[in-house]
Amino acid sequence: MQNSFDDFSKGQHRYYPRKIPVIGPRGKGIYEFLIVVHDEIGVLSRIAAIFYKHGINMNSYYGYLADGSSKLVIQTIFCDFSQADCSVEQLASELESLPFVREIRWVSTERRYHDQFLFPITVLGNKRAVLLLTDNLLKIELKLSEKFGSGGAAIMFEEGRNYSKDWVDCYSTLLAGLDSDSKLEVVKDGLTAMGWGILEMRRGRGVSFEVIVKDPIVLFIEDPSGEMKMMGSSFFVGIISGIVENIFGEPVEASEIHYDKSRNTFAFKLKSRNDHS
Repeated sequence: MQNSFDDFSKGQHRYYPRKIPVIGPRGKGIYEFLIVVHDEIGVLSRIAAIFYKHGINMNSYYGYLADGSSKLVIQTIFCDFSQADCSVEQLASELESLPFVREIRWVSTERRYHDQFLFPITVLGNKRAVLLLTDNLLKIELKLSEKFGSGGAAIMFEEGRNYSKDWVDCYSTLLAGLDSDSKLEVVKDGLTAMGWGILEMRRGRGVSFEVIVKDPIVLFIEDPSGEMKMMGSSFFVGIISGIVENIFGEPVEASEIHYDKSRNTFAFKLKSRNDHS
């Protein structure tokens, strides 16, 4: 699959890491603000202008529309008061006087490491999520493989297929009215947005695909014979297989994975079990 790797690499634009602000700037004079505002044009610029006017540096900003509302925006701002010409209370009072501000709270970060205002984590609307370090997930497959051999990989593959059904269900509203290829494109981009890898799926005849994954979640370990084995692929291949099966309504089988270490990319093929050619 060398040519496939080359073509995929050439067609990719640059991505930047998605930083989830669980741990914010901390120290004396640094505060975290929660500001809930009515969504209007120019809201952020007016808030930033007040911080600038008082010599307050905005270290980081995070904002999103409140659940179930297209009119309220929840914002958290970490800011440095070390050169400010006003107190925290004075700044809060000035911000609160703005007509579009609905709520404002603040807390010092001097003795705190983590965000104090945002909980729980949600995705795709109100679907609750937790952050799990990838090494922890990969070690599950490693331990199953050590205990059950190839059966461990089979378990992870089936769990990936089960996960895929829930994943497609999460997109049910977005996918309504779309054709199968468009549904697959939306769900594929969702997997990339959630950190599984940068995916390309090239469709062949019928329900068959070549799947290429750049920067996948994998772990390499040395087995007793000295051979390097890749962990993490079984669960992910199960996810992709299940997604295709859920969207196209046909069972598929996956080929062996080919890995290109220099590009940190692996590829495999999916083929409908109903295709006997």
